[in-house]
Amino acid sequence: MHVRLLALLAVPSRAYVHSYSTQRSPVLLLSLPLPTTPPPTDTILLTLISTYLMHAIIILTNNVIRSSPSTNPDLFSAALLDSGTLLTWVPYFISLSDRHKDTILTRTYTVLTKSCHSFSASSRTTFLIRMYALKCLLCASTGTVEPTAFWDQVQKSCTTYVKTSSPMSDAEEMSAAKLISECLGEIVHMAQSKTTFVEGKSFILLCETWMSFAKRVRPALLKVQCYVLTY
Repeated sequence: MHVRLLALLAVPSRAYVHSYSTQRSPVLLLSLPLPTTPPPTDTILLTLISTYLMHAIIILTNNVIRSSPSTNPDLFSAALLDSGTLLTWVPYFISLSDRHKDTILTRTYTVLTKSCHSFSASSRTTFLIRMYALKCLLCASTGTVEPTAFWDQVQKSCTTYVKTSSPMSDAEEMSAAKLISECLGEIVHMAQSKTTFVEGKSFILLCETWMSFAKRVRPALLKVQCYVLTY
């Protein structure tokens, strides 16, 4: 299916397929190269792409849970962050119905979130997977998730990451603070397109959490301060 979609996207697949065959890493199946101009607009093709990318996440998540030697949690989380996975394709799904997109995104969120309780992984890897899942949920249509419930989940993920990482050295604390600051910056940036998400008590508490971690990373702190002043 992966190779056929590459052909439908008119992607020069030789180098991509060779990379997969030599590395023997199933996590490469999590992504499809993002389109150049013009992007695909055919609804059937985009439906195939979105459905494929969701099922790729589901199948490889199951591989991680089963402790498959070719798919460990670290490889899986790193591959999710690469360009071309479901989350980075979402902006191209404009012609798809909200119902279809919501089904794809919420199912992905559910599978990834539940998987974090089913395999043994570092706190950092688990945190990255949870953040990816929450970003998927944030991309769903308005009304799919309430802002308060969403920000509470983000807050909980940050708290869990810190608790499960302790005790940490100074260098490890700095690294964790930097990662959390970057992730919160990305998720707040994404939320700006939904006005109801960037207001209210839960959002303010999240910004305070962001500030507390950003204090250890000066550039991130400046970004938070600029954002707060803007709003």
